[in-house]
Amino acid sequence: MPTIFNEDGFRFFFYSKDLGERPHVHVESTDGEAKIWLDSFTIAKIFGDIGKKDLRKIIQIARLRHDEIMMAWDEMIRRGGNI
Repeated sequence: MPTIFNEDGFRFFFYSKDLGERPHVHVESTDGEAKIWLDSFTIAKIFGDIGKKDLRKIIQIARLRHDEIMMAWDEMIRRGGNI
């Protein structure tokens, strides 16, 4: 589970087993985890009890740092699951 970065109490990371899926990022908070599609900035899944305010903040961060996340995604693909 390579961590890309931590911001505002959220950990943005990938699961290397997800390489066959379209680009997305997992985001962990103290209340659970969300999976965000990076092409549409929509919530793919929610695990736990993350509130709407936190989900909006997560999407905002993903939008602002999209290029950085995509560079890490591409690097993970290039290395076969490791960054």
